[in-house]
Amino acid sequence: VFIFEAINFGITAVTNPLKKNKNGKFLTGINLFTGMDIAPLKFGISYDFNTTNIMPTGGVYELSLIYQFEN
Repeated sequence: VFIFEAINFGITAVTNPLKKNKNGKFLTGINLFTGMDIAPLKFGISYDFNTTNIMPTGGVYELSLIYQFEN
């Protein structure tokens, strides 16, 4: 994750290291995300790429809104 003041960017990979199926892939998904922190709120958006043929979706968008309470 890269954080620039109140804006962040990141990429994650979803893997299947056991590959129990002979047609299984090691890399099953790639997730890109970005967000913004405006205390006490955090906003985010991500896009998930599916790299397998099991259930081709063309990708999925996700939105997030987080409220962080004080301790």
